[in-house]
Amino acid sequence: MERFPERITCRQYGSGCRLDEKVSGADSRPARYGLEEVRWVTARGRYRLVILDELNIAVSFGLLTVEDLIDLIEIKPAHVELVFTVLQGVFERETDGARTISPGVSSTVAGK
Repeated sequence: MERFPERITCRQYGSGCRLDEKVSGADSRPARYGLEEVRWVTARGRYRLVILDELNIAVSFGLLTVEDLIDLIEIKPAHVELVFTVLQGVFERETDGARTISPGVSSTVAGK
């Protein structure tokens, strides 16, 4: 990023809450704002590569939904690559009444 500051934009959305803290309504505002900004730049094809890092944290805390991510994928132009990374061992889900933790995956994509 330091070598090409004019070609890379980095934004952070969130209140900086820790994983062991409860989230509040104040936490959802920056997450929703970030999603709207990402939706806007993705739909317009402003960047060829859009990376949403550790996105599973926002989803697992209920700040964003899987449907939000599906909508983002559906509006993306063909030339835009979306990368969702997850923090390993954090994504929790309910299966048959038991709470499990998914192992997580980290992704990287090189644009053309």
